[in-house]
Amino acid sequence: MAEPHTIVDDTTIAAARAVGQRTLLAPRAVAVRFLPERDRVEIDLVSGWSVQVPRSFSARLAAASAQECERVEIVDSGLGLHWSALDEDWYVPAVIDALAVRHAA
Repeated sequence: MAEPHTIVDDTTIAAARAVGQRTLLAPRAVAVRFLPERDRVEIDLVSGWSVQVPRSFSARLAAASAQECERVEIVDSGLGLHWSALDEDWYVPAVIDALAVRHAA
């Protein structure tokens, strides 16, 4: 028996477009590097800004060697950072939000 087709209404389409628009405006990484001399991860954003995140931001990175911290890649069109050897992932917009909250406190 064939599955029934889902009908998508204008409200659902508008909600999906709104989510897509927020995603397009979210902070995205264009480059990332580990700075061992500062013990920080530096993220260059598409906006032209750069942020430095202390390694202690992540328990996995804090426990890792500098060489393991250096092996990071940008994923999901710049929305994510991934350290495969550490099984660690960062969602860039959430990292930026967390840094803003910590800075405001």
